[in-house]
Amino acid sequence: MKADFLEILFDKMPSAVFICDRDSRVVEINSSFRKMFKNDIAPKTGLFCGNTIGCSYAVDENALCGETKYCKSCKIRRSIEIALEKNEDTEGQSVHREFYIGGKKVEKYFRFSTKRISYKNADMAMIIVDDITQLQKNKLEVIDLDRQKNKIIASISHDLQGPLSAIIGFADVLKEKAGDDFVRDFGDYVELIREAVDHSLISLENLIDYSRVLSSSVELKLRDIRPALTLKKTISSNMFHAQKKGISIKLICEDEDIVIKGDASKTWHIFDNLIRFVVMTSKNNSNLMIRSDLKKDNLKIEMSFRSENLSTSILEFFNDPESTTIDKDNLGIALSMKFVKALRGKLQLKNSSEFNVLTIVIPR
Repeated sequence: MKADFLEILFDKMPSAVFICDRDSRVVEINSSFRKMFKNDIAPKTGLFCGNTIGCSYAVDENALCGETKYCKSCKIRRSIEIALEKNEDTEGQSVHREFYIGGKKVEKYFRFSTKRISYKNADMAMIIVDDITQLQKNKLEVIDLDRQKNKIIASISHDLQGPLSAIIGFADVLKEKAGDDFVRDFGDYVELIREAVDHSLISLENLIDYSRVLSSSVELKLRDIRPALTLKKTISSNMFHAQKKGISIKLICEDEDIVIKGDASKTWHIFDNLIRFVVMTSKNNSNLMIRSDLKKDNLKIEMSFRSENLSTSILEFFNDPESTTIDKDNLGIALSMKFVKALRGKLQLKNSSEFNVLTIVIPR
């Protein structure tokens, strides 16, 4: 009864399953194997593994499995040897290769696992195979579409950055060279144009950076950096907007010579994006307190500020960063979060009626 149950289970498995002896000859296959590889004769003829599954190397060289120049690097064949010689399982390995299936040469992506079993009173290897070709092709299509999207974003951004920078330069020259009457009557409008264009440039830069981060893993160039110096630079770069809103920024550092291992560029982006966010959301004529403390294992930076009303998208993002839609309000924050996580740190926001506290923790 037990043997019948196992035989039924073996034959009804959705994965293709075949059993090989110590010579890598196929001695048994299930129904899913017959459908996947369109082969029903292997157990009857004692074909080798590669010849049974239609490995293109064996077919193209008209050779037996184990005799082609590629066989030594074959993952499936190696997994059979490891299972029978060392009694070690192989799980979730991938194979990308061409196979002859139904008389046609087709490209396939397979995921397989191999386990040593006792079958017909002998030690044998059971190989379980799943066809992930469509899944992998879909994944590659998404990667390709993402790459094309990034090219389009980069191209459009490059086309826009030039004119926007020119507008900023023209606004500065206009304000500097124009007479007192013009500055008195139109100076505020020129300043509004400059601020709007400057904000657009920042958004473009964040969009480019974020699209790059999404399409690939974050690469870190670690070296000794002084976070206090980076904080001072990013505060200085945001001072124009802070002064326009009457915001006073105070930096408190226990030790300005603190050195940590970090990525200078990404640390600058983190501080700059977060300080800009805090300045943009702070109440007019309020105070921004930035405190940098060196703990035993990490650097902790707290930004305390009063805000009008933080947008719903910002609050949702900090509650659940992974599932929140990225928009213009939280793009810079999302980019900073990616960089902080790459540095194995944390970024948190505590929101209250009195003060908001934005906290960055970065390991030393």
